[in-house]
Amino acid sequence: MKDPLNIFGEIAAVIKNRLLSAEVYATGSRASSKNGKKWDFDIIVVHDEKETPRYIEDVLKEHFKDCKDEHNNPVKVDVWYVRPELKERFISKINLGKNVKLL
Repeated sequence: MKDPLNIFGEIAAVIKNRLLSAEVYATGSRASSKNGKKWDFDIIVVHDEKETPRYIEDVLKEHFKDCKDEHNNPVKVDVWYVRPELKERFISKINLGKNVKLL
């Protein structure tokens, strides 16, 4: 995983602080350590709430508003929400590389 500043860990902690039962996965080029031009942080949140907790995106945006990654780019987090019963099917279909469970 390509994350020398442990930003994925911080993202997972912020999410788990609000969604205690969630599973958090890193995915995308950073999780698979591929060299890509995009340096955002792709996250999959598996949760069992009936409504999608879209407010998490706002919480993350506020938390990282003044933060930079190792290349001095603003930290941008893309979040995908998945219900537990659809987790395996979703993760196998997105084909974004290796998915790494964070919490």
